[in-house]
This record gives sequence, C-alpha cells and structure tokens, in this order.
Amino acid sequence: MPPIIFIHGLNSSPSSAWELNMKWENDYGHADANEGISSTESFTGNTYSWAENQPYSNVDTHYIDSYDNGDDSIIELPERLIEYNSYTPNVDLFAYQYGANNHVGIAGDDLESFIQGLRTHVDSISSYQDFNIIAHSKGGLVSRHFIELTDGTLDIDRLITFGTPHFGVNNSAAGDLDRGNSELWDDSISDAYCETLYGEDYYNSASEGHTYTKYFAFAGVDEDLEDIPDTEENQYHVVSNNNDVAVTDYNSYHNWYANRFDITDSCDGISNLCGFGDGLVSLDSALGSDLDPDSPQQISHVDMTKKWLWIGKQGGHSEFKRLYASYIRVEDVLQGVYD
Repeated sequence: MPPIIFIHGLNSSPSSAWELNMKWENDYGHADANEGISSTESFTGNTYSWAENQPYSNVDTHYIDSYDNGDDSIIELPERLIEYNSYTPNVDLFAYQYGANNHVGIAGDDLESFIQGLRTHVDSISSYQDFNIIAHSKGGLVSRHFIELTDGTLDIDRLITFGTPHFGVNNSAAGDLDRGNSELWDDSISDAYCETLYGEDYYNSASEGHTYTKYFAFAGVDEDLEDIPDTEENQYHVVSNNNDVAVTDYNSYHNWYANRFDITDSCDGISNLCGFGDGLVSLDSALGSDLDPDSPQQISHVDMTKKWLWIGKQGGHSEFKRLYASYIRVEDVLQGVYD
C-alpha cells in the first residue's frame, strides 16, 4: 500500500491532532527547533541547533520523533496503524505540519516541497511513489489545494478527510476558511496566496483537478442522543455519494438529517455554529455539499468515492476520528476495498 501522510487542522499540530510528536514547533510562519536536533533525527542527515528556524518546505521540519502521548484513553489513527498494520514512522507513515494559522495556499505549496523531499531523502520512497493522505479539518483543504491546483493528483492515490470544511465555515475568525470571504470558493475575491477550488467541476488547462485521486469523507454529528432512535445511534451511516439522494430529495444533508430523525431545528442549516454538525463544521460542509444560498456563486458538490456520517457520542470535531469504527473503515479505504 502507498505510504500515508497525516495532516492536522487549524491552530493545531501533528501532536495535538494525531499524537505524532516532533521536535519542531509550528506556531509561526516557520518551524522552530525545540531542542538541538542530531543527524539521526532528520531525513537529510543535517543537524539543527535549539531555537533555529526553518521553512516548512524543509523536509526535516516534519520528522516524527515519537508517537502516542501516553494517555491510554485517547488512541489516534496513526497509533492503530503502527501497532496493528505494521506502519513505521518516517518510513511509510509521515506527518506534515504547517503554520498553525497559516494560509491554505501556502501550506499546499509547502506540501508539494515536502513530498519531493521525501522522494529525495527517504530510501523507501521512490521517485514515482504515490501517497495516501489522511487529513483533519483544514488539513483536507490544504491537501485539496495541492491535489487540485498543482497537479498533486498525480502524487496522491487517496485523500481521506475527517471534519474538513469542504465549503468553509461561516466564521470571520476562521481566516481563509470563512465561506463568505475567501477566494477558495469565490474567485471574485482577490487573494495573493490561493486560487479557487471548484468541487467536481474544477478542470482547466493548468490542472488535472483530482482525476487520479479518490476522495473519502467522514463527518460527525455531536447530537443529544435523546433525539436519535437506539437502532441509529453510536454508529456510522453511509450517506449517498454522487447524485446525492439526500441533496436531491431534501435540498441539503441538514434537511435530510432533520427529516430522518424528525428533529426540529431553528437554524437554517448553513451556519457552522448552530444546526447539525460536529460543533465546528456543519454536516453539509463536511460532506462536500455547497448549499449556502448567500454564497456569491454556487459550486457543485465535491466528487467523493464514499462518505460516512457518525451519529452519537464522540461525534465532536476532534473525537470521531479516534473511534475504532473509523479505523476499520480507514483500513478498508487504504486496502482499496471501495475502489
């Protein structure tokens, strides 16, 4: 199977999102060494002094020092894949970090440099090696920027997203994730650092879209279980993929969800701070459906091979990716079960 790259979300890190620990901090527009780094703790064999800063395009700033933060109550996907599937950090399992509050476009460009660095400096990675990416939240948009806008689809076999706001969030504090004020979804907005993502329809002479990359999405609903029948709660539900029945019959996943479980909700289903979702990202955005009537332009849904929705406890933004049920499905995706 292709090697895996794990990517974190907004205001996060490989350690906080995936329990993949590094000796580099990502609080700024560059990575800072937490301590002296020896030649055996880098991909290139270079050494670095304490507090030295390097750009994220330097492959060494992504070297995994350890995994598992010692809390047995939290087991992230990388630990399961390392323990159960014999993946090895820095050999066929990697982590990519970017500035915790950095721009999607900048992080996407540095991801390209990181992959090229792996091909150059890691013996187990060939010049033509494909990768799989598992991304949380904003990390999915960083991945899509690389895949869709720099021909990264030629490098990535599968992209698996957890709680990614594929159509943003309605929150001005979210920077370029703000659905109504970002060139990621509105090409009339001028942003020096990014171009527009166009869902399934993004094809032009400068890009392959994601022709060669299969997309898989996981979403969560952090819901009061009193509203959910016992037979439906605390489990994954497969939701429709292309030509979505949910979208066709109910206009949105929000309305489909409300209808299925007979839940009355005063929210319009668009705001990411109310309605159905994982507490930060709305159900529709996480499943790649653009249904915001206030958006300057409507964009078709993101073409996905398969989508899952977790309903119940541990449906919060950072929680459902840790579920054993998530691991089982990710393992199937990586093995090509759904191809």
